[in-house]
Amino acid sequence: MKARITLITLLILLLVLTACSSTTSDSENQLSIDAKDINRNRVQLSDDQPSLVYFMSASCPTCYEGEMMLNEVTRLHPDVQVITVDLDPYMDTVEGLAEFQKKYGGNWPHILDDKDRTITSEFSVKELQETVLLDQNQIEVFRAVNPSLKEVQEALAEIGVE
Repeated sequence: MKARITLITLLILLLVLTACSSTTSDSENQLSIDAKDINRNRVQLSDDQPSLVYFMSASCPTCYEGEMMLNEVTRLHPDVQVITVDLDPYMDTVEGLAEFQKKYGGNWPHILDDKDRTITSEFSVKELQETVLLDQNQIEVFRAVNPSLKEVQEALAEIGVE
C-alpha cells in the first residue's frame, strides 16, 4: 500500500511539473524599446524591418568605432532600423550624447537609458559596445561586442537583408 501511494504521489508530481514547464514562445523572446531619444522623439522597434541596437557610453573613448560602423550599415542597408542606446545615465547626459551623435553618429535615434537602465536590462546587456540585431519580429538573431561591418552584414544576410 505504501509503495502504491508513493507511486501515485510521484505520478502526480510528474504531471504537475510537466504542466508547469512549457516551451518559450516567440512573443516571450521579443524585445522592445519604448523611450524618448535625445530630441524627445518617441522611439520603438519597427514591426516591419530588422533593427540594430548599439549599446555604448558617450564617455567611452572607443565607442565611436561602433558609431562609425553603424554609419556604414545605414548607408549600405537603409532598410535596417538603427538605434544607439547610451547605457550610462549616471555618467552621461543628454547634451553629452547629442555631442557624441553630432561628432560620430548618423541620423538615427540616440537614447540615454533611464536611471533604472530599462533598455539595457531588457536586452541583458553586459558590456559596452554590445550590438544586438533583431529580425522584423523583434527576435534577437545576432549579438556581439564591437562587431565588424562584415560580421553585421553576414548576420543581416542570414535574415534576408541584402
